[in-house]
Amino acid sequence: MISISPKKNTLFSIAAFLLIAYGIVFYQLFKFTGAIYQYILIVILTPIALGITLKVTLGYKTMELGKGKVKVKYPFLFRKKDYKMNELSFWTETTIDTRKGQFKELALKFKERKAERINNQEHLNYDKLYRYMKKNFPKKQFKP
Repeated sequence: MISISPKKNTLFSIAAFLLIAYGIVFYQLFKFTGAIYQYILIVILTPIALGITLKVTLGYKTMELGKGKVKVKYPFLFRKKDYKMNELSFWTETTIDTRKGQFKELALKFKERKAERINNQEHLNYDKLYRYMKKNFPKKQFKP
């Protein structure tokens, strides 16, 4: 059984940014003097912080893969998706070379459903998932 979840370092860095952003916004609201820079800070930081908060909480997912099944859990949406591996249409890996290494994303496309995407920078056990897919489903790999 392969368990895939977001890395703690990623969640910590996003939480630290959001804490600082919300702290600045609330400080500016409570110490509001009407200066133009306060309006600018509030107008810029509030939508950015709210957008990132929504993206992180709604996009948080864990996956369990094994025994011919994939279980995807979205804890903040109170939703679970169960797939059988025989429903897998194809899977593909996208690799992008960056300055600090490689960014790899693995997409699992199931019949009549959207693709579940996992990447190596944000999720644990990416390499185990890739080896599992390469070993058990080499014929369903889509190579662009």
